[in-house]
Amino acid sequence: MIKLSNEYLRVDVNSHGAEICNVEYMGQKRLHDGVNFWQRTAPVLFPIVGGLIDNKYTHNGISYTMNQHGFARDMEFEINQISETEAICVLTSNDETKTKYPFDFIFKIKYVLSSNILSTSYIVENKSDEIMYYSVGAHPAYNIDFSKDVDILVGGSNEMYQLSKKGIVKRTDCIDNFKLDYSEFKNDALIYSSLDDENFVNIKVDGKDFIRVEYTDMKQLGLWTPLGVQAPFICIEPWVGMADLANRKDDLLSNKDFINKLEINETKTCTYDTIFN
Repeated sequence: MIKLSNEYLRVDVNSHGAEICNVEYMGQKRLHDGVNFWQRTAPVLFPIVGGLIDNKYTHNGISYTMNQHGFARDMEFEINQISETEAICVLTSNDETKTKYPFDFIFKIKYVLSSNILSTSYIVENKSDEIMYYSVGAHPAYNIDFSKDVDILVGGSNEMYQLSKKGIVKRTDCIDNFKLDYSEFKNDALIYSSLDDENFVNIKVDGKDFIRVEYTDMKQLGLWTPLGVQAPFICIEPWVGMADLANRKDDLLSNKDFINKLEINETKTCTYDTIFN
């Protein structure tokens, strides 16, 4: 466990999954405690986001099985605390990961506190001798009182998707400015894919700024709260990639919709900022 802090924020990170397990803003606990309703707090999604149809994909003629959201959230990371306000968590491919995902990689997560902002960077390095295909994303659950007047605005120009029994399907509408209510999640998560670079989620409670997430480097987003239990939190999930579409043409990882690729020895970084008020 590492502890980061400044005059505004305290953030605790567990080496298991490099998962943030506590966020306090000006002494107020802002992150779900991982006890009731959902036993996680802010899992990291890698090397896939969402689920594969039948939990399977094919690469180089070999079929692999991987569960929803990948394996990083359930593995031990090496943690290097740089300062009181910065830490880097590292996961390197090994024999265990290669049974599910055949690539050599180094996956780093960088957490930085600056004033009332928590910056999270995902750094993916391809150490294989071939093109590497991946997705990466966040899944933090922030405490919020649904009984209050809560306004949510999803910025940018977006297309919207939803879950079905056979995968993700595109919607004909886009709900990007709404009052928070459990009924919005009757079809599970609200899923967005951005068509531009002005990507943010702004949440106001009783007319006052509460939390804002800016994810210019990341094109997809999920908003989620568990269905039917009235949990007192909402997950704000910037992604690079999403689950399999219901109408996918095959199970090749290289053909997966919204998949990302790295050339040999290439590194990519994506960052999102969470601003607390």
